[in-house]
Amino acid sequence: MTATATTLGPGLLPGFAKRPGTPDIPPMPVVGSARVRSLDGLRAIAVTAVIGFHLGVGWLSGGLLGVDMFFVLSGFLITGLLVTERDRTGRISLKGFYSRRARRLLPAMLLVLIVTLVVWRLTADPSRFPGLRGDATATLGYVANWHFAFSGQGYFDQLAPPSPLLHLWSLAVEEQFYLVWPLVVIITLRFGSRRLLLAVAMAGAAASTALISVLSVRGVDANRLYYGTDTRATAVLVGAALALAAPTLVRAAARPRARLAILATGLVAATSLALIMTHTGGQDAWLYRGGFLAVALGVGAAAARPSGSPRWASRLPCSDSSSTSWSSSAAAPPPARCAA
Repeated sequence: MTATATTLGPGLLPGFAKRPGTPDIPPMPVVGSARVRSLDGLRAIAVTAVIGFHLGVGWLSGGLLGVDMFFVLSGFLITGLLVTERDRTGRISLKGFYSRRARRLLPAMLLVLIVTLVVWRLTADPSRFPGLRGDATATLGYVANWHFAFSGQGYFDQLAPPSPLLHLWSLAVEEQFYLVWPLVVIITLRFGSRRLLLAVAMAGAAASTALISVLSVRGVDANRLYYGTDTRATAVLVGAALALAAPTLVRAAARPRARLAILATGLVAATSLALIMTHTGGQDAWLYRGGFLAVALGVGAAAARPSGSPRWASRLPCSDSSSTSWSSSAAAPPPARCAA
C-alpha cells in the first residue's frame, strides 16, 4: 500500500483522512504520511513508564501499565489500517497483512533470541539454560504469554531471576490479536457494517473485563490473569473501538464546545493515568476487577485529543519521529528495543 500525504482541514483531528465529497469529516484513521502526535507522545510515555518500572524506580510502581498503552495503540492502528485498506481497495489482503507483520517483527525478534541465547549460554548458570530454551521456543511460536503464565514466571512473587525473554510476553498477545482480528474484521464487514464491528469490539472488551473480574474474585493466580490473552484483550479491543469511533469524534471536534470537551476529557484522562502509574501496584485487586478497562479507556481518551500531544512528548525515548508516519508498515508494535 502506498503512503499518501494528508492535508488536515480546520478543526480536524490529526491523523484522519478526508473522504472525497465529505467536507471536513474524515472517515477513518489515515494510513498515510500524517503524524499523529498524540500517539507519538503516548507511546513515548508508555515505554518510559515500562523501563522505569523494570529499573525499580520507586515512584513508578504502576509503570507496567505502559504495556496497556501499547495494547490500545496497537488495536487502534491495526484496525485503522485494515478498514482503510478495505475502503481503498474493496478488500483486505490477509497475505499482505501477515507478510508485513512478519517482515516487521521476525528479523528483530530472531536477532534478540540469538543474542540472548548466546550470551546466556556463556555467562549464566548452566542449570537455567534448558528453561531458557523453553522460553525461546514459546517466543518463536508467539505463545510466550501462556508459557510464562503457567510456568510461574510472572512479574510478581519471583523466587528466582526472571527470564531475559520475559518482556516478549506482550508481543505474543499482540501477535495473537493480529492473527484473529483481521478475520473478525473481514467477516463482520462482509455481512454487516462498521457499526456492527464497533459493537463487536466493545462487546469483546466487556467480555474480557468480565472474565478477568470473575477469575480474580475466584482467586485465580495473578500470573494467569496478567498474561492471558483472553483476560488482557480489553486494551487492544478498546483501541480497535476507538479507531472505529473516530468519525464520530471528528464530527464532534468540528463544533467548538465539543472540541473543548474532548480536549478537557483527554487532559483529565492523561492526568489520571499519571496518578495511577505512580500510585498503583501490579497486584492491586482493583486492576483485575475493571481497572484495566479504566486504564484502556483513559488511554483512548488521551489519544483522542484534537490538539495532539505537547511537542516535547515526541522527543522522549522511542517516540521514533522518523517512523511514526502511519504508512502500511507503521502500525506494528514498537521495535524490539521498545518491547514492554
